[in-house]
Order: sequence, then C-alpha cells, then structure tokens
Amino acid sequence: MKKFFITLCCFLSTACFSPETQVAKFYMLSSFTDEQPLATKKISVAVEPVTLPDYLDRPQIILRKENSSEMIISEENRWASSLSEMIQRVLANDLKKALPQSYVRADLFGEENFNYLIDLEIDSMNGILGQKASLVVWWSISNGNGKVLFRQKSEFEAPYSSGYEEYVHLQSQLFNQLSQEIAQKLLTMK
Repeated sequence: MKKFFITLCCFLSTACFSPETQVAKFYMLSSFTDEQPLATKKISVAVEPVTLPDYLDRPQIILRKENSSEMIISEENRWASSLSEMIQRVLANDLKKALPQSYVRADLFGEENFNYLIDLEIDSMNGILGQKASLVVWWSISNGNGKVLFRQKSEFEAPYSSGYEEYVHLQSQLFNQLSQEIAQKLLTMK
C-alpha cells in the first residue's frame, strides 16, 4: 500500500511539471496613434472607472462559441491587468489624441475638477469565433458637478476570424471608435 502511494505521488508530481503544460499569454488593449485630431477645443475631461458585467470582470479572456450562448473562458489567454482599468486608460488616451488641446485623463482618485466626466457601462464585449467581435456600451457625459448632460447606447462590431491576439486588436479598434463618437459629442457641448 505504501508503494502505491509513493508511486501515485511521483506520478502526480511529474504530471504537474509536464512539458505539456501551456504557458499563459497576456494581452493589453491599446490606443491608436494614427487618428487625426478632431478639434483644438480646450476642455478638461475625466474618464471615470468603467462598470463591467460580472462575466467579464476576471483576468481570463472570454469568447463565445459560434451559434451558441456557451462561453469559452481561456485560462491560457488573459488580460495583463484589470480590464476595467485598461478600458478606462485606453479610452482616455484615445480621447486625448482626438482632442489634443484638452486635458484628458483617467480619473482614478476623483480629486480633480473637470469640465466633463465620462461614465462607461459595458453591456457586452464579445468575440464570436469565425463571425465578429462586438462591443455594446452605455456612456454618458456629465458636467463637473455630476449632472448628466447626455446619455447614449453605442454598438460596434468588426469581422473576426480567429485567435486571441486578433480579438484584442479588434476590441482596441472598437474602443477607438467609441472614443471618436464621444469626442465628437464633447465638441458640441457648451
């Protein structure tokens, strides 16, 4: 019996250190540098912390199976940092590029006064293999006192073939499209 347990322990320990074990890959959403500025309006804008649905609020990247509601939660493909903080940072960077004369930043501490506050609530952020990457988000613009001046639901999608790197790149593009939409609305605010 003792030999059985020793053999079992040896087998389990070699299984844990097997070369078959996959190494996790980590991904970051990124800002786009090729966007042309929309205007030189001087305003101060804070991107508030982003609200995510529970299924996205995790380190693993999640995709959906084609023609199914089944989710694929990848242990080997992960976000390199908090998804909500990454979205907040990327959106602030993209807005800054669209409004280069403005002061735009991710408001992590709520200690500064801004002309406008941007709130994002991600409704869904999906990648369906062989079909599309999509982003559905409710966003609002508030004045510095927190009074909501504008609220809208925006939906974006792009063709998606396969792979996590492509998915992350496409989601970065979709967030860039969102930032352009928000920047254009900010330009109309008085």
